[in-house]
Amino acid sequence: MPITSHSHADPPILSFVIRTAEARFSNQYYRAWLEACFGANTLWQPTESDIDGLVHDRTRDFLLNVGFPAFKLQGIAFESLHLSQGAKSSPKHYILTDDNELEMHEIPCSRAQCSDIYFHIGNVNDCMVMVDAEYGDVWLWEPDDVRYGGAGFYIYDCPWRNTVAWSLDSFAMLFGAVIALVRDLRAAPWRTSSWGLQARRDLLDELRERINECDYVVAEDISGFWHQLFKSLRED
Repeated sequence: MPITSHSHADPPILSFVIRTAEARFSNQYYRAWLEACFGANTLWQPTESDIDGLVHDRTRDFLLNVGFPAFKLQGIAFESLHLSQGAKSSPKHYILTDDNELEMHEIPCSRAQCSDIYFHIGNVNDCMVMVDAEYGDVWLWEPDDVRYGGAGFYIYDCPWRNTVAWSLDSFAMLFGAVIALVRDLRAAPWRTSSWGLQARRDLLDELRERINECDYVVAEDISGFWHQLFKSLRED
């Protein structure tokens, strides 16, 4: 539902974020919510064999029974279209080397270091958004010559700056909230008015504050990914 008036009342999206943080809903409810945010038929669901090596139960359940959005939206740096494109649409299996490099491996993999497995779930410019196969946390890998969300910190030096969310389902739901609000704001009839820019920034700031309550990783002083995202949206 587009926001159609200059008001400080919560858009439906904001109140939903809080309700979602306070309760666990059915998989069908999550699917309906995500498709409302990202669009119909945007949820990519892998098969069991696609995510062989992903042992985090909550993440496996989410991917197999709900799905992760495969999408790209103009003006949003994060995109995940690779999940639904190509002859074999599945997240690639990587390990992180001691040199801060991601090394792709085939599944199954017999190499000893494959005890530390990561799955490629999305991209931010030349950086990759990864899911830890054992613990389920979502983080941003930056090549040594590229700095985006981590503001120049290496994974090993300052890992929290590269963290995106504490779980994949949390990331999908909270990013869905951002996408839904951005679409509402772009469609708002008051967007070009004299007070439209400030109203837009106020609503983005309120959403940022609300989703901070849902996932501590989103907090401005923790995640460079979210900091950069909202900074870009406020300047759009």
